[in-house]
Amino acid sequence: MNDRALFFVPAVLENSILQKYHNEMGHVGLEKTATNIMNTYWFPNIREKVKNHIKGCLKCIAFSPNSGRLEGMLHEVPKDDKPFMTIHIDHLGPMSKNQSVRKRHILLVVDGFTKYLKLYATKSTGAAEVIKCLNHYFATYSRPLRIVSDRGSCFTAHEFGNFLKERNVRHIKIATAAPQANGQAERMNRTIIPMIAKLADERNAHWYDVLEDVEFACNNTVNRSTGEAPSVLLYGVYQRGKVVDCIRDMLNPSGLAANARSLETVRDKAAKQIKKSFDQNKQNYDKKRKVAGKYKVGDRVMLRNFVNVSDSAKLVPQFKGPYEVAKVLRNDRYVIKDIDGFQVTQMPYKGTWAVWNMRPWLPQ
Repeated sequence: MNDRALFFVPAVLENSILQKYHNEMGHVGLEKTATNIMNTYWFPNIREKVKNHIKGCLKCIAFSPNSGRLEGMLHEVPKDDKPFMTIHIDHLGPMSKNQSVRKRHILLVVDGFTKYLKLYATKSTGAAEVIKCLNHYFATYSRPLRIVSDRGSCFTAHEFGNFLKERNVRHIKIATAAPQANGQAERMNRTIIPMIAKLADERNAHWYDVLEDVEFACNNTVNRSTGEAPSVLLYGVYQRGKVVDCIRDMLNPSGLAANARSLETVRDKAAKQIKKSFDQNKQNYDKKRKVAGKYKVGDRVMLRNFVNVSDSAKLVPQFKGPYEVAKVLRNDRYVIKDIDGFQVTQMPYKGTWAVWNMRPWLPQ
């Protein structure tokens, strides 16, 4: 027991001591702050009050790095068992820095069930060009029940919203900085970029000249999550492309998959394989995560600061704010808005965020 005399701090002065030994001493952690205080002072529940003070310290929330596992498990969303119920869309690019090249981006469209891929080379990422591509897609294939996208400006534009509303297509916009919610498109992105680069380099061609071949390759090779080629799930056959294989055409003129019976049977098998694949992915994903904390309407939070900085810019805050929870959604998502009377940005803010990109702020 420390037998040195300590100064008893009245309740009215406790915050001053906490400010001096935490804020003014480099925002050190719980144990260091508490130990420094207890060398000279005493007041009830010192550690608990230090802990709460740090939870309410905006600088600590903004700049302290993450430790331990991230919050939030992998959530299952309803899976379709037929084509064109749900399609996922995303932009890739710019594909070239050469300003003389007119087409610089790709609009990727992938069917949620069959994984059938369509790629559109575009001049920009504007809403008008997205609408033009989707009109072509709807006419060629089918109008889907729903579209999943990120919150890019073209997908949140009033013009795009009206386009989908007129066609009775539900638009699901994923949470900010939660690309796994649009995993179909993200996985395709990782697959096709190297393919485009290799084929364009091999043929000394523009990147947009090889898109048709990339589409064909993805649509006529087995997808791991379904166990079938997308063309087989969509049409019941493998497509015949530019590459002529006379022996294959002679042995299998119909293009039927070797194990294909009825299309209904093939699709039913693929739906079961998708469920099995998700269960495996969830098991692996959840090992690295922890159960998410819960927020309620009115809670104050800080949001992850996604800024493009160089490796040398180490002093940029990792979180920004504060904001408050406006609405609780399912699957660890929340609608976040400015605190009344405290606007962080020039324009009023309201957006949807995943829990792992949020930190609680407990103002004192």
